[in-house]
Amino acid sequence: MFVALTIAIAFLGVLIYASVLSTEVSLILDELEEGDI
Repeated sequence: MFVALTIAIAFLGVLIYASVLSTEVSLILDELEEGDI
């Protein structure tokens, strides 16, 4: 039970980290595209 809870929390952390990372990457790409033009 405790191990499953730990795995679930870690999985949620990874999902949040991935969503934040993808958001930052998209923002950086938008800035790069604006800079090229």
